[in-house]
Amino acid sequence: PRAADASPARLEPVKPRSAEITLNPSGLDLPLEFVRELGTLRGTIDQLLPGRAVRTILFAGAISGEGSSTVAAAFARLLAEDERLQVVLVDADLRSVERRLPSVDDHYGFAGVLDGRQTIEQALVGTSLPNLAIVPGGTTADSPLRLCTTNNLHAPLDWLRHHYHYVVIDGPPVLDSPEMVSLATQVDGIVLVVRAARTKREIVQRAIEAIDKFQGRVLGAILNRQQYVIPDFIYRRL
Repeated sequence: PRAADASPARLEPVKPRSAEITLNPSGLDLPLEFVRELGTLRGTIDQLLPGRAVRTILFAGAISGEGSSTVAAAFARLLAEDERLQVVLVDADLRSVERRLPSVDDHYGFAGVLDGRQTIEQALVGTSLPNLAIVPGGTTADSPLRLCTTNNLHAPLDWLRHHYHYVVIDGPPVLDSPEMVSLATQVDGIVLVVRAARTKREIVQRAIEAIDKFQGRVLGAILNRQQYVIPDFIYRRL
């Protein structure tokens, strides 16, 4: 059987902070074709990373506005439908001025973990799905480049790998964010999100070349079609 069909590895149990974010019981209202694309992506990741009990996947656009944040959230939600899996979604796009999780205390988040104000366990927030947790971005006065160093990233991501089968990371734009160099080396692979009828082929190619230069690995791409726009409000329903 495929790796995805095997029983997930046993992980150390962890209890996030109280579930401040509620999921709609009926799930996210995503177009069926888009859900199928996410399912295909998961199958591709399983094939490219065989035998790995834990997978750390970074979602990023070539430039801002590609929709990588909403795609990452939808993918994490899709994974969490499998009750055997423990899934965590990490907001590592520290350049974003508008935080995607407004109901969460801004003092707690990934930025606070990287600048040493709190532990990764303290930054975890539960959801109404017992097997899906979130690490919001939080706030900091420091620059993302100074925060997202290899030394700062290694310990919290390693901790998450010991507690979750899938670590889904919402990353910054590849071509606009020097900190992607460090992020790319800390994950198993990168999924490039491309917005249809907007992003030029040359820009996508530059992003792929940059990831290769970072010594990162592109696992696949998601075409974020305009007719299947995923609204920002889904983050408020997580």
